[in-house]
Amino acid sequence: MIDIIIILAKGGKPLRGHNEKEESCEKGLFLEIVQLLKKYDRDFESYINLAPKNCTYLSNYIQNDILLSIKNVILRNIQNELSGQPFSIIADETSDVSHHEQIAIVLRYVPIGSILPIERFIALKRLKSRDTETIFGAINSTIQDLGASWDNAIGVCFDGASTMSGQSSGVQTRCKEMNASIMYVHCHAHCLNLSLVAACSNRLENPKILDFFGVIQLIYNFIEGSPKRHAVFEDIVKLTDIKLKTLKSLSQTRWACRAEAVAVIQVQLKAIIEAIEKVVSEATDPIIRAKGNGILNQIQSFDFIVGLEIMNPILQLVVKVSKTLQSP
Repeated sequence: MIDIIIILAKGGKPLRGHNEKEESCEKGLFLEIVQLLKKYDRDFESYINLAPKNCTYLSNYIQNDILLSIKNVILRNIQNELSGQPFSIIADETSDVSHHEQIAIVLRYVPIGSILPIERFIALKRLKSRDTETIFGAINSTIQDLGASWDNAIGVCFDGASTMSGQSSGVQTRCKEMNASIMYVHCHAHCLNLSLVAACSNRLENPKILDFFGVIQLIYNFIEGSPKRHAVFEDIVKLTDIKLKTLKSLSQTRWACRAEAVAVIQVQLKAIIEAIEKVVSEATDPIIRAKGNGILNQIQSFDFIVGLEIMNPILQLVVKVSKTLQSP
């Protein structure tokens, strides 16, 4: 039972189904795997069939208890690794699909008996507010739950948001109140992202690169915004020697991820132009025709072609730097 739950948890899969009754065809992954193992393990089958109904270890409550126990064992192992060792804290907050604010907390340290640092994901906590005290409280409670001491903390790594990095009232300041020798590091990957945004967005006297990215997003919206237009694009690509690559939307927060969106368009530019021309020629909707013709004028312009040739190699280099900064 424990091994099944570990496998599902490691893969990030849900344990339970919507209907777990005996007659259900979809009881959820946990019960379905139990049924599968019963077919090939007679001892397991005998236990499931003969065990008292209050001792089958199949209920959702027991599943939760086992998950909690696994979590406690993992945290205990981390506590043993961390015992008395210097550590640094990496934390970042974000909202989930339910619009709940959350903070992820990671510790970086060198385990006893090792010479290489490791990073351990410790907690994901919901935040009721994004103010300094709430965020620091979540980090502080995590440190206390681990039995770690602020005296052993040597660094904190956050993004550059004022709540996190503020020198008078930020989270880094609250951490330094616990240990004055703590060093604050502005996440290098975030610094790289900010420099990209500044280089591409803050040059309104020469907005060609800003306009270039706008056209990239327009291409994606036009072709991927309709299954019919996407099918036209697919059919045209199949007639070429190029392997079909799905168009990508631009990321607003990770500019390094824009490299893939630009590279895909550069490789398939001819097919994209032909697809849009075909869509425009067959369209009866005046809005679609107007959008298509506008995009065609943009992507065949001198400025866009130059932007494509300049930004693709630059962004490929940026991706390498970004991955290096985020590597273990």
